[in-house]
Amino acid sequence: MESDEGHVVTYARTRSSAQHETAASAARPSVAILVPLSNRATLQPDEEISLRHLRHHLGRYDRFVLAPQSLDVSFPDFDIRRFDDRYFGSVAAHTALLLSAQFYQTFRNYEFILTYHLDALALSDQLAYWCEREWDFIGAPNHGTEKFLSVPCNGGFALRRVESFLRVLTSTRYAIDPEAYWRAIRLATPPLLRPLQVPKRYLKRLHRFNNVQREIRLMLDGPEPPLEDVFIVENATKYDPRFRIPSVREAVRFAFDEAPREAFELNDRQLPFGAHAWYKHDRPFWAPHPLL
Repeated sequence: MESDEGHVVTYARTRSSAQHETAASAARPSVAILVPLSNRATLQPDEEISLRHLRHHLGRYDRFVLAPQSLDVSFPDFDIRRFDDRYFGSVAAHTALLLSAQFYQTFRNYEFILTYHLDALALSDQLAYWCEREWDFIGAPNHGTEKFLSVPCNGGFALRRVESFLRVLTSTRYAIDPEAYWRAIRLATPPLLRPLQVPKRYLKRLHRFNNVQREIRLMLDGPEPPLEDVFIVENATKYDPRFRIPSVREAVRFAFDEAPREAFELNDRQLPFGAHAWYKHDRPFWAPHPLL
């Protein structure tokens, strides 16, 4: 099928996608799908489309709605997990939730969780296949680069290994190497003032003043809107060297995000498992696709 803008979307299942669906039907992995709400009680029409795709393609998996304590909502075919209201209503609030160890402890009975924002779109059931790939974090390549040279994992439609995130968020490793920190302080301080800086040298050796949670708090208090996916991609291996994040080429098979046309070409003109921000970025690309 060809759109009026001239790109072709291939709907015929490839051999690999058929294998993905066969594998998915044969086994049900230990995975839950999590749908974070905002602080609104009603959904927009496009959000309803996103939920219909979830129900249609991934309806056999355990599903949870993440809701504020004070929000009156009902989703009969979802379990509801409630968190404090401060974790909803903004990017910073959502980042604080997704970078809290408590959040992952809540779902520790599962090996994986799929975060599925209300602007996500499941296009098939490849969930078992992607769980078998054993990435610790995989999402769509995104954040504005046409050549996909930046962050290879957007958190809006992303598969996460629960224990791996807990290892990162409860790590006892330093956020900053104390000796490197002290060398930088010495170089930036005039010799006569260096004795006044000595306490900083020893404070950086105390874990409570130099750890992952402190780094997260400083980020949340900073001037720029924080993004939890960026933090994990840039810092996870510092706290857990075993943490596995895919290449962009692998991630684009999982999902598309801000540049679906470029992603489509990079993925050999095949649609992925899912998409994020499908109605926010280049909606005409998705027009030929039969939305439910």
